[in-house]
Order: sequence, then C-alpha cells, then structure tokens
Amino acid sequence: MAPSGPVAAPFVFEWTGGGPDATYRVSVFDPAERLLFSWDTRSSRVDPPRDLGPYFRMGGSFLWKVAEVEQSNRPARETPLVSFTVQEIPGPSSSQRS
Repeated sequence: MAPSGPVAAPFVFEWTGGGPDATYRVSVFDPAERLLFSWDTRSSRVDPPRDLGPYFRMGGSFLWKVAEVEQSNRPARETPLVSFTVQEIPGPSSSQRS
C-alpha cells in the first residue's frame, strides 16, 4: 500500500485490488484518527481528491485505509490504518518574488 512513511507531493494512493468489479472506499484521517475525507473508486490506484490538496500542501502526518465496498454500500474487507507524512511544499522564496 502506498503512500506509507515519508512522501513528497504529488503522490497517489495505491493498493492491491480485489477484482475488476470491485468498488473501494478510501478514507484519509488526521493523526487523531478523525476522518478528513472519504471517497469511492473502482480503481486500485487513484490521485488524492483536490479537496485534500490544502492539507497536503501544509505537510504533516496522516493515516489512511481502504475497504472493499459491498453492493449494500457497506465496507467489507478493510486494510489496517497506514501512516504517511507529507513533506511540506515550500512557498516561493523572496528571491523568486517580483
């Protein structure tokens, strides 16, 4: 599963999928395990949603997991939480400003 450990933006979420008809729910949490964002996908490799961009640009630690979603829209098999730390994206230096 990726990301895991220290990562630099941009990165993707990826995991070993269950099959061609599977639907997955990806969930991202803060270090206190409070849900920041969750989305469903049919792919086992996805870019982070744009809504998470501001969180990741600031850097910091996060947790995430993925669950295969049943037809009833309930999570079935679920991975354990995986931690990752996004390196802060530096802003333009004063020498680059006009």
